[in-house]
Amino acid sequence: MTSVVMKCLERVIVTLPKSEVVPHLDPSQFAYRHRQSTEDAIISMVHLISKYLEVPQAYAGVFIY
Repeated sequence: MTSVVMKCLERVIVTLPKSEVVPHLDPSQFAYRHRQSTEDAIISMVHLISKYLEVPQAYAGVFIY
């Protein structure tokens, strides 16, 4: 019984601050966002790199930590 009550409270507690924070997040942030995944981040990164490399004599370096 306790776990059901705690899960309900968790949804209420997380939903309130989340609705206030989400509009202020950077559009390039993929973590902690609804329906955003690692695949979205990789697609965005590849798109930005390929767009940048269309410029003559440009190069790109990627640092992954």
